[in-house]
Amino acid sequence: MIERLRADESVQVLVFIVLPLVVLLGGLGIRWLLTPSRYHATFPDFWVSIVMDGHGGRTPRDIVYHEGNRVVGFTASEGRKGIVYVQTADKLPEQELLRIVPKLARALEKMRYKFVIFRKSEPQTIAGQKLLTESRDSKETIEILARSG
Repeated sequence: MIERLRADESVQVLVFIVLPLVVLLGGLGIRWLLTPSRYHATFPDFWVSIVMDGHGGRTPRDIVYHEGNRVVGFTASEGRKGIVYVQTADKLPEQELLRIVPKLARALEKMRYKFVIFRKSEPQTIAGQKLLTESRDSKETIEILARSG
């Protein structure tokens, strides 16, 4: 009788403690595997990775775009409300910029970031009036190339 009682207790421990823990850990593992990364986005023809700062690793510092053998770096910083501000490289040709920015925006959306992609340039004048002067410094112009939402 005592042996039967011990066997019943063992089954109860397995059913009511061990089995729920195994199911919970398995569910968490599957969710972790299926959740997209906040640091890497991979597509068939390119991939993007975010390099976080060394102080706790919570603030984006650089964004790296890889396409074949081509690697392009962008400077990133986090602003208010968690928006990531991405500045394009100064030396990037216009055609390349127009090709890369939509892909970069798609990757940032996949990584679930709110973002603004911009570039700084010299002020442009049309008929003696400045165009696109959104900066505090009148020596540079900020042109917004893409934004989320």
